[in-house]
Amino acid sequence: MDPASAAAMAVAKEREGDLFIREVWGLTGTAIVFVILRYYARLKAVGFKGLTADDYLMFPATVVMSIESMAGYMVVAWWKGFANNAISDPDRATLAQQARADLNGAAAEEMRLRIGGSKNHVLGLLMYTTLMWLLKGCWAFYYNRLTDGVRNRRLLIKGSIIVLPATYIGCLLVAFLKCVPFGHHWQVFPNPGVNCMPAISPLQTIFVMVMNTVTDFYLMAIPIPRGCKMVWKSKLPVKKKFMIILMFSGAILEMIFGILRAVAILKDGDTNPAESGYWSIRESFVSFVLTNLPMVYPLFREYSNQLRGKTGLTTGKSTGNSYQLGSYPRMSKNHHNHSRSTRDPHTIPNESSAFDSKENICVGNLEAGQGGYQTSAKRSSSQKRYVDSRQRKPTSAQITITTEYTVTDGGRNKDQTGSAYAF
Repeated sequence: MDPASAAAMAVAKEREGDLFIREVWGLTGTAIVFVILRYYARLKAVGFKGLTADDYLMFPATVVMSIESMAGYMVVAWWKGFANNAISDPDRATLAQQARADLNGAAAEEMRLRIGGSKNHVLGLLMYTTLMWLLKGCWAFYYNRLTDGVRNRRLLIKGSIIVLPATYIGCLLVAFLKCVPFGHHWQVFPNPGVNCMPAISPLQTIFVMVMNTVTDFYLMAIPIPRGCKMVWKSKLPVKKKFMIILMFSGAILEMIFGILRAVAILKDGDTNPAESGYWSIRESFVSFVLTNLPMVYPLFREYSNQLRGKTGLTTGKSTGNSYQLGSYPRMSKNHHNHSRSTRDPHTIPNESSAFDSKENICVGNLEAGQGGYQTSAKRSSSQKRYVDSRQRKPTSAQITITTEYTVTDGGRNKDQTGSAYAF
């Protein structure tokens, strides 16, 4: 290659690196904002004592994502995109010879960059894999609350206790055993073999992609198809149906990015060693945001309603053995007592809901036509609550979409009604 072409390629590579540095910190900053909003929404809805396993698991996931982002930044900013791949065998020999002859020359510097970049890729890949499986654990705990009481879904949840750790351990074994001895991961000369090149290793790339896709399909099988079927057949507005189903199916987008990452690495990795870092950061960001979206969405909805000055019916807190799909501010003790006094006797109480909304997916043995107005001596005569709990041929394993409304004649009393985040 003539010097002019080499210089032009160097300039283009440097420009690409600068763009990626902006991208990686922009994505990381956005992801951290999402996790802060998640904890704000959860603490507002259920308090510190109401936090569940996925909330606690999100903290180490955030730490791992930050380390992965730093590793992605270092691949470009420190190691200039170099690794022990994208170099021919004759060039390896020449580089090694020149580096030994002049320890302070350009060849020695390139050797240092290739060795450091390869080590950086090893760290980044381990962080990427760990983050993906931590987020899968968050989804498993989320679906555990979503499908509380649905027997065949609970079996899938229990199965995830085995499936997720087993597949994660499998990915780690491939990462550590695909290249023996382990130090060959950053060997430049002689050629260590393609599976000892962490930036483009086909074995690791394909294995992680397959395990990632399989576990995403498994997790999606927990709320789907029954959950989506019941939501779609319900009388909810179409917009709300799509939002609920979208949250059920978030893993589809994660799978798409996982496949795109693998294709990009296998196709372009040998000409651009930093390709692995680019796509790992992007997939991690998408997965991280999607995992936090169900908890953050009610805040966006509330803010949107405030901007539009939305008024009208307020939504009382739903009951039943359910996972609740929106979010309420915490209500007073008296309000909870009022709610309990008017519960539908056919629903099973559940005080461990994730966050509250007017739409529930719950399990019960309701008889058709049992929806109706319920009143209580403790409620004022101007307030009624209507519970719509209609379904066809209910069984003990059915999912019911219930909606509760609190209708008031005058101003809103926060101790009695609260203000709901409409889903």
